[in-house]
Amino acid sequence: MKLISIYKNALKRHPDKPAVVCGQNVCSYQELDENVRRYALTLLALGIRQGNRIGLFMPNCLELVYAYLACFLTGAIAAPAKHNSKIQEIAWSAHHCGTKIFLVDYRLAGEIMEVKKQVPSLEAVYVTGKGGGKAAPGLIAFNEKILQYGTTGTIPELSDHPERPAAIFYTSGSTGKPKGVTHSHKSFYHSAVNRCRTFQHTEDHTFITSSYLCHAAAPSIILLPMLYAGGTAVFIEQFTAGTFIHALVSNQATHAAAAPAQWREILDKKGFQKEKPVSLVYAASGGNTVPLKLRQDFYQAAGIRLVSGLGMTECGGYMAAPAGAEPPADCLGRPIYDTEVRLVNPDGKDVPVGETGEITVRTSSMMLGYWNDPENTEKSLINGWFHTGDLGRMDNAGNYYFAGRAKDLIIVGTTNVAPGEVEDVLNRHPAILQSVVTGVPDDETGQAVFAYIQFKKGISQPSKQELTNYAFANLADHKVPKYWHFTKKFEVSGIVDKIDRKKLAEEALTHIAS
Repeated sequence: MKLISIYKNALKRHPDKPAVVCGQNVCSYQELDENVRRYALTLLALGIRQGNRIGLFMPNCLELVYAYLACFLTGAIAAPAKHNSKIQEIAWSAHHCGTKIFLVDYRLAGEIMEVKKQVPSLEAVYVTGKGGGKAAPGLIAFNEKILQYGTTGTIPELSDHPERPAAIFYTSGSTGKPKGVTHSHKSFYHSAVNRCRTFQHTEDHTFITSSYLCHAAAPSIILLPMLYAGGTAVFIEQFTAGTFIHALVSNQATHAAAAPAQWREILDKKGFQKEKPVSLVYAASGGNTVPLKLRQDFYQAAGIRLVSGLGMTECGGYMAAPAGAEPPADCLGRPIYDTEVRLVNPDGKDVPVGETGEITVRTSSMMLGYWNDPENTEKSLINGWFHTGDLGRMDNAGNYYFAGRAKDLIIVGTTNVAPGEVEDVLNRHPAILQSVVTGVPDDETGQAVFAYIQFKKGISQPSKQELTNYAFANLADHKVPKYWHFTKKFEVSGIVDKIDRKKLAEEALTHIAS
């Protein structure tokens, strides 16, 4: 098993078939193989060796794909920085993992030299892309190095060492400093295999996503599985509803994934209704709870279900509705191939069916650990089980449901309230488009439930008392919101457009004080 061999079967079968599409740029399997070899030869000529960390700072582009695979081929470790990262964030992660060189898209090269000043291990910054031949002072044009070194030479064959690190992805660091999630050649390879077996991917499949390649989800659950299956992976340079629809239709995508807020924008765009993407057989959303109204609208527009999924940088996408499955509309589905899930209480014991517990995962696509951080690795990976911090419950049929984050758990008196459980009930109200629940301090019970409500358009809005009566009729008393706040729109943050729950929790304090 060698990660770099993941596309070799497809290369033999159909070398001229599109392997990767980024915006308007397309590369075949033959072109992919040739460019990966050029990048690898150039990196070796520049002194890169096994284990060296290579910083990658690029938007979605073919050059980023070549760079990833060249790292896998040479044994270097890819260390991507998110395309919208600030200089201090890039400098911190580059210093933490000891980045040796950076490959930077020419459009993002403006302030990158500031990083070099702050990172002693950083020897050089190379500019890639169409503008890479016009490097600013202190920057080196990588294209010129490719012309110099990337045409001839020998690439030493790596030994088959599955635990060899392949890439380091730094988490957002919402609590403390970012952690460097380290994936191995083995975990990335199995991520591709597991998803192909779960979704029955074939060379006839084309998968489009709104995700960015600098985020772990895009390479592990889209790029590598498609290369393994011999299909086509499609990425857009920057998300807009219009560009996504155009790419979906023009590439005749069979599979698609986007965040809930992005799917809402896509559905609101008239082009989606007009174009009728008849090629689409599977559509998924993740990164947040998928509102029931969005599911209903999607089915009406596309004729297929919009299904949920759940995953984390540490273990990839581990929960989904497999191809052909028809689980309940509001559930996450089941664990994917070669993946186990347990729901446990704070003592680490399994909770009964129907009760909420922390989701723990064991899978062949698990990270090695956090780079240079054994303490956090030991806290999160216990006897091979990764403690996700997500809450969930399972029904009698083995379907799983998301119930929020453990850190968002609300403790009313001595009883735990999972925000997701309350939101599920509130979202079933015919007037509610979406709800978000958080906890606020309460003198009597320690915490109380605070509910943000976004109503559907064109429907008569119930009063707060009417909503309270509805909640009492459908929830245990301690789960009923004590406070209600109506909003027209939820703000999102981050690369996967998650609702900013932390900000909403902070704002709730001002609402109850006013």
